[in-house]
Amino acid sequence: MVRFLPLVVSVFLAGCALPVVHPDFETMPADADPDTFECCNAPNRYPQAFVDFAMPLVEPFFPLFMSGSSPAGLAPHPEAGERIARQAQPMDLLLLSSKSHFTSRYLPGWFTHSAVYLGTEAQLRAAGLWNDPAVLPYQDKIRAGYTIVEAMPSGIRFNAMDPLHWERDAALLARPTLTAAERRTALRQALGSLQHGFDFFYDVRSCDKLACTEVVLRAMPQLDFTIREVNQQIALLPDDIAAQAVRGDRLRVVDYVRVDGESWESTGRRGVMEDLSKYWGPIPDKPQTAVYRSGDLERCEPGVAMRPGFAALTTRTPRG
Repeated sequence: MVRFLPLVVSVFLAGCALPVVHPDFETMPADADPDTFECCNAPNRYPQAFVDFAMPLVEPFFPLFMSGSSPAGLAPHPEAGERIARQAQPMDLLLLSSKSHFTSRYLPGWFTHSAVYLGTEAQLRAAGLWNDPAVLPYQDKIRAGYTIVEAMPSGIRFNAMDPLHWERDAALLARPTLTAAERRTALRQALGSLQHGFDFFYDVRSCDKLACTEVVLRAMPQLDFTIREVNQQIALLPDDIAAQAVRGDRLRVVDYVRVDGESWESTGRRGVMEDLSKYWGPIPDKPQTAVYRSGDLERCEPGVAMRPGFAALTTRTPRG
């Protein structure tokens, strides 16, 4: 009977996948203001009892859910991915949505993955970063086309933008506002994260393991990301990064491409607003769970799993 357990678990979880369009969503107002745009104020989409049951199963059963690839997404339209790659600059952020993938339906948010773009050799030379001590061990990989740092279930990886990244429904390229010194620090932090394992609990308080948005957060804490309590974890949702880029708050939308029937389209920040609004539905006036500032997190030290000061995060004052 043990050999049937993965099947039983997968069938059970399949019935619990979140809808891509919120049942209460009707339409986004034509006069919706991107400068004040918010999302994600009700992040607990699952009952806590379900989360308590499912979380211990995530790591051991993850390979089951990740097997195979999806024919959907932007992959049939390589020009869409090329458009994003052509505009990317060092320390840009890449946010990806893959709601046509089985596992992504369980993650709260329209966007389900993030990565830090480090840059090509030419770009790093132009930025004065090519000969940085943190870059030297990776120069051969960069020359071979490796340009992004991302957290995968197998650990933090230095990867190339390849067709696998475009087996997604949408891709957002966002550019942070960084000084030259902050860009250098972000580069070093991103490369330094390669020593870490993957955080299957998506809790920003962990230091020895990192999820995809935690790589972003640890590289650029000065961007003051919104982090939330999500089913008793403290998490940075990719959608909160996207909403911050829509507002132009230390981060801006460079481009946004998404599947459009049999083709694709570039919609800019208006399209990001539309897709986030469809997923989250009507936004409550106030956050339904605790909200904090990422700048209140203490810096991670090598080998430390949990820092003692994290429980005393400062509550963020809601906008408006």
